[in-house]
Amino acid sequence: MSSQSAQGGSAGGQPAEAPSGPPYVSQFAQHGGIPTVKVDVPICAVFLACFLAGAILNMTIWKRNGRRGHKFLLSAVVFYFCFARMVACILRIVWATRPDNVRISIAAGILFNAGVLILFVINLIFLQRLTRAYHPNFGWSKTLNWTFYFLYFGIFACFVMVVYAVVSSCFTLDRSMLSNFADIRRTSAIYMAFLSTIPLPATLLLLVWPRKRAVDKFGQGSMTAKVVILLITTSLLATGSIFRASIGFMPRPKEDPGWFNHRVAYYLFNYFIELVVVYILALNRMDKRFHVPDGAKLPGDYSKGATTADRNAVDDEAVLNEEKPTTPGEERSRENEWEMSLQREMEYK
Repeated sequence: MSSQSAQGGSAGGQPAEAPSGPPYVSQFAQHGGIPTVKVDVPICAVFLACFLAGAILNMTIWKRNGRRGHKFLLSAVVFYFCFARMVACILRIVWATRPDNVRISIAAGILFNAGVLILFVINLIFLQRLTRAYHPNFGWSKTLNWTFYFLYFGIFACFVMVVYAVVSSCFTLDRSMLSNFADIRRTSAIYMAFLSTIPLPATLLLLVWPRKRAVDKFGQGSMTAKVVILLITTSLLATGSIFRASIGFMPRPKEDPGWFNHRVAYYLFNYFIELVVVYILALNRMDKRFHVPDGAKLPGDYSKGATTADRNAVDDEAVLNEEKPTTPGEERSRENEWEMSLQREMEYK
C-alpha cells in the first residue's frame, strides 16, 4: 500500500512555500507524479481497456459456472477488482484534466490503495486451501482459522487507518500531526508488504513439512500447478507492495522527485503487475483448479467431494466428445459387474 498515494512522501520536512487550502497540496513528490493529459491519459486508457477485458472475462466465467451449478465466488471478486481499477484509471484521467484539484487526487489515491487489497485476500484464501489439502489436521484447526481471521481484520484496519491518515493530512499544516499521519501510512504499508509476502514462505513450508496423511486433493489439475500459480502471483504482488512500502521511507521534494516517483515505476509496479496477476488467474482457470466442495469443514472433505464437484462443472473434454460424465455410483457399479464376471469366468474354468 503506497504511503504517498495522495499526500505524498513524509511529513517531516519544511514546505517550500505556503500552500493554499484546505485541502492542501502536498509539497513532496507523489508516487506517479501529477498526471498530465499528454502522457497519462493514453496510458490510463490502455490499462482501462485491459482491465475492462479482464472484467468481462471473469464475469463470463462466473456466469457460465453459475448456469452449471459450479460455485466459485472468487471469479466475481476478481471482476470487482477489475472494476475498481477501471474507476481508478478514470479518476486519474479526470485528475490529469484538473491537476490542481486536490479532492480528485485524494479520491484517486484512496481508490488506488483499496484495489490491490482484493488480490491479497484471494492469495490468502488459496494459501488456506492448500494448507488444508497438504496438512488437513492443522489446516482445519481453530488456531489456523483464527490466524487467517486476524490477517483479514488487519487488512481492513490498515485500509481504514490509511484513508484516515491520507484525508486528514490534507487538512492540516501542523508538522507534528503530519509526521504522525506519515508514520501511520508507513506502518500500514509495512504490514501490507508483509501480508502480501506470507503465501511465499508458507507455501514452501507446506511442501517440505512432513505429512502424516495423504494430500487431500481438491479442484481440477495437479496440486503442483496450484502451488506454482500461487508462488508466481505472490511473487508479483509482493514485489509491488514492497516497492510501495519502500518509497514511503524515501521522501523527495516535489521539485526533485526520485526515479521511484516517476510514471514508469508507478504503472509498472502497480497496474501492470496487477493486470498480469488477473490474467494468470483467469487464463489458468482458477475457478476449476482452486474450487472446493460446498460444505467442506473437516479433514478429508476436499477429496470426498472433489469427484462430484468436478463432474458438476462439466468437463470440457466430455462435452467435445459428447460423452456423458459418469457418477461415482455408476463407476462402483461397473467395477462390481467386472468383478462378478471375472469370478464366473474363474469358476467356469
